[in-house]
Amino acid sequence: MKKNYESTTINIMKIYTDQELDVRNIGLIKISDILDKLEIHNFLFLGVLLGAVREKNFIKWDWDVEIGCFSKELMKKKDQIFDQLNIHNLDYELVDDTYQNYKINVFFENNKYSLWGMYFDKEYLKRSYYKFPKKHFLKFDKLFFKSRYYYIPSQTEELLEFIYDDWRTPKMSNDENVYSSKKIHIKKSLINRIFRKINDKVNSKKNII
Repeated sequence: MKKNYESTTINIMKIYTDQELDVRNIGLIKISDILDKLEIHNFLFLGVLLGAVREKNFIKWDWDVEIGCFSKELMKKKDQIFDQLNIHNLDYELVDDTYQNYKINVFFENNKYSLWGMYFDKEYLKRSYYKFPKKHFLKFDKLFFKSRYYYIPSQTEELLEFIYDDWRTPKMSNDENVYSSKKIHIKKSLINRIFRKINDKVNSKKNII
């Protein structure tokens, strides 16, 4: 469905109510069900994974939901994904169609869900700017979260420590430098980072579905 969404910088931390998080959960179920139906590997990742393990809930100040996927599967079944999202009246945008940084945003009731495409490279699972130890994604565990089972990376607590350092201590911030570890970042030159930001904005506007 066509809708014009633009990326915005989050300046004020909104605290979501339990009722709002219940709605967020409905959207996660819808999207995960679609991916499962299409036999696309998907798993809870980053903030939603942290919340599911630490709080047994979504983090009340987290502004989106990251769903981990593999780029090659998202790219191969892109049209089927879009067909299913249309059938379920879910708005979406193709943010980046490159193998290294594939990303689809899906929207449900003021919630954003990001399908993160990633790929294996040597000892890591990567995106353009991020890397995570490969060993956590060679097999997956299952976690009952809210109202259904989801796949999660293996040795989850070790992975969370890699991503967030002291992951057990909540850090209420929208500054990635505050809440995440430097270990996950792939260093790029300043010119490369500026080009990437411009390219992301262009792709986001160009690929509105």
